Amino acid sequence: MIRTNIFPTLGLAGFVGLVATTWLAAPAEAHIPHDVVELVALSPAYSDDHTLLAAVRLDAHPLLARSTDRGRTWQVFGSSLLEFRPSAILFSPDYARAATVYVATRGGGVWRSADGGMHFAPIAAGLGNLM
Repeated sequence: MIRTNIFPTLGLAGFVGLVATTWLAAPAEAHIPHDVVELVALSPAYSDDHTLLAAVRLDAHPLLARSTDRGRTWQVFGSSLLEFRPSAILFSPDYARAATVYVATRGGGVWRSADGGMHFAPIAAGLGNLM
């Protein structure tokens, strides 16, 4: 089951607005017990840019992957936050122009990318476990 939530964001680095996030209700396991897709998020401009971000676990190693062709091919990005498991992936509503992505992690705070997910930097270190 795929579920979409829309919720307000308040004060995240001065960003205020409504954000939609989409994820799989239960992890999809390609090769049990490894290769698990934990989260999937669609760009707010998905119909135009075909961009998806996914948090995956390959042999217990958390990775962030991006597709710009509707999921046909994937590239691994965000290597700076690989030691933390993502708990949420959020695209800025202005992603088509600004290419800003936020990732909340379990134990590693909130991270931001200004280049569509290729590089991340912590913006809220010390928040601890967010989920």
